[in-house]
Amino acid sequence: MKRFIFGVLAASVFFSFNDAMAYELTPRLSLSLAEEYNDNIRLTRENRESDFITRISPGLDLSLRLPKGEAGLGYAATFNRYSKNEGEDSTSHRFSGRGSFVLSERLTLSVSDVFVKSRETIDTIGVVGYHWSPWFTVIGPQGVPVGSVRFEEPTLGLIREKRELTVNMINSTLSYQINPQMAATLGLGYTSSDYEQDDASDLRSPSAALSLSYRIGERTTASANAKYTVFDYKGRSDADSQDYTLGLSYKVSPTLDANASGGISLTEIDDTGRRSTGFTGGVSLTKRYERGAATVGFRQAVISGVSDGEPLRSQAYTFRVTRELAERWKGGVFLSFTKYKSLETASRKTDELRAGGDLSYRILPWADAALSYSYARLDDKINDSGDYYNHIVLFTVRVSYERKMQF
Repeated sequence: MKRFIFGVLAASVFFSFNDAMAYELTPRLSLSLAEEYNDNIRLTRENRESDFITRISPGLDLSLRLPKGEAGLGYAATFNRYSKNEGEDSTSHRFSGRGSFVLSERLTLSVSDVFVKSRETIDTIGVVGYHWSPWFTVIGPQGVPVGSVRFEEPTLGLIREKRELTVNMINSTLSYQINPQMAATLGLGYTSSDYEQDDASDLRSPSAALSLSYRIGERTTASANAKYTVFDYKGRSDADSQDYTLGLSYKVSPTLDANASGGISLTEIDDTGRRSTGFTGGVSLTKRYERGAATVGFRQAVISGVSDGEPLRSQAYTFRVTRELAERWKGGVFLSFTKYKSLETASRKTDELRAGGDLSYRILPWADAALSYSYARLDDKINDSGDYYNHIVLFTVRVSYERKMQF
């Protein structure tokens, strides 16, 4: 990961080498203090145990703006201290690297890297639900957007128990504007995950994707997409998946966007030779308001299943609303329901429900406070002992300082 991040910075310097006095560097220091109430710290069905957890998280982010792009690095450590269960104390780490560069009038490059190491539920749930660049805009000559292409990286699965998880996600896209209406995009990705005390489900997953998009009119963009993914599990049967889809995005009105994609997914398990064929794709509607937005969607895909050590088919229904309530107040609510099913055997069939909301207040330009609530319920259809539910209430105060420097 370090080599990749330094590569991002090196690329940013290279692409702007001839632009004198064109750099703007913004270091940002932050410190978050949080108190969490968790009513099921070990994610168990029986013998549930609650606790208060104090989280202290210092962070540093560096952003570099260039005439033909931007790059950034970030790191945050979180010190987690339990009130009653001191043996659960831990330290979490999160690194990130990002870059976006205009290589020519027609060619753009985007790269990202996220590394997370944590055994805290609040962190591991966030990373397995991580989506990389659900939409990126295709930029034409003179910087005019001509369409959007969907390259959504599905979730990595679900959290069945509390264990330390290490995840690294590297992704890149190279977009070429063929003409004012048509663009081609190549996407490359690599995901690795390691679970504490379970080497058998450790995963290495490279992927490649190709997309052609065509702007039919002012409101409509169509795309044809292909993606190939390898699921390399350390101690279990490997698998590979091929997705072929067609997509359509339509601007119903200036504030309402509709998106749909659909096609076929072909998955093969190496050891058994078992093949699975099914639908992959989804639909979404996004309504933007003067002070917020609402999104509802459905997506079916084959995912890696990091907790299970085998690929799973997921069906996810999602709903989220975010809104600026007043000058300094913002709020949001979310709801998701996902069905997971094994492609190899009948031993995995699980439903997952998540819901919650958050409310934030900007105290000062450099300080804010937030209160959030989340609920999770896991319903294992095969083994009831794997069921659990979990309530988390979190109050956070965050301060930050940044300074822009030009040279």
